[in-house]
Amino acid sequence: MERMKLMRWACCLTFFALLSGCVSKKSTQRTYLEGVQRGAAAVQATAPAVTVLGDVRQNVIAWSEGLTLAQAITAAQHVRRVQPRAIILRRGNEAIRIAPEYLFQGGEDPALLPGDVIELVR
Repeated sequence: MERMKLMRWACCLTFFALLSGCVSKKSTQRTYLEGVQRGAAAVQATAPAVTVLGDVRQNVIAWSEGLTLAQAITAAQHVRRVQPRAIILRRGNEAIRIAPEYLFQGGEDPALLPGDVIELVR
């Protein structure tokens, strides 16, 4: 519940910053991601989880031993008819870009850690 409040707060700030024209799109995206990561960290204090950003029904997926990237995306319930252009797996300061075709056609399916953030880019 706390995470949802943080997410709403981050989204509102991002929206108003864009309206005012006082920040760039890249700066806004960075601020948004930082807010999401803080929200994910708040959720982790109670239960380990993975966050999925993009057109999904479920943004927070409970983490369990052996959870993979494909399993987390499936659990998040992607809502668009077309697959994302890219998948970005963020772990701390690291970001790994993965081609959806590679993942969904039997490529390496990395195991996730609590706190990982998955971004589905359209």
